[in-house]
Amino acid sequence: MSQEERDRVNSDFEKLLGEMQEKGELLTGEALGAPESARLYRWGAGKPLVTDGPYSEAKEHLAGFFLIDVESPARAEEIAAQFAGPGETVELRPAMWPGGDDQ
Repeated sequence: MSQEERDRVNSDFEKLLGEMQEKGELLTGEALGAPESARLYRWGAGKPLVTDGPYSEAKEHLAGFFLIDVESPARAEEIAAQFAGPGETVELRPAMWPGGDDQ
């Protein structure tokens, strides 16, 4: 991607985040550290077993997340489609709210 294209994509992304904040749709977001810095906790032999990360050998990893609260699945899909860019993968997943309902 050229620098001009990269600048446009970044500008569009920042504009979307601003619009979501104004509408109260963006609850939070956070970048995550490198997968190599992860510590994994699993249960085994009757106690937690701790190992260094990453979880799996993969070319992709979770780089960060955004928690959004929108009025419909269609709006969530609209936002996810705008988050996806060249070379990126976006996973859209409902959150489990108190009581176990996913929305």
